[in-house]
Amino acid sequence: MRGLALFALAALSACGPANIVLRNRPGTPGALGPLQRCGRGETPCATDPNQDGSRFDPSNAAFFSLPRCPNGIDRILVQNVNSADPVAIVECAAPDSTPGLGIPTTSSGGGLQPSQ
Repeated sequence: MRGLALFALAALSACGPANIVLRNRPGTPGALGPLQRCGRGETPCATDPNQDGSRFDPSNAAFFSLPRCPNGIDRILVQNVNSADPVAIVECAAPDSTPGLGIPTTSSGGGLQPSQ
């Protein structure tokens, strides 16, 4: 998830901003790849048939800059979406801890042990 360029638009009620845009902080490298449309639930995102990037700049939007997480972003929660003061809660992803990466070494007494 490194270099994650995450953008999300959420429709809101008339009490608050009409859209919320979550984005990387200014100064990060630009976007990579086509726009993705993510539906509700745990379904995979897919390429959005509407590739109009101007949707990220509506005049009635609340903008949030996301933190730079070294291992990407695990999840985002937007609270108070129906108010004039929405808040984004961001949880950074943990580093990859897949065991056994690299070349195994021989243990004293025989056998193999994963590389550290």
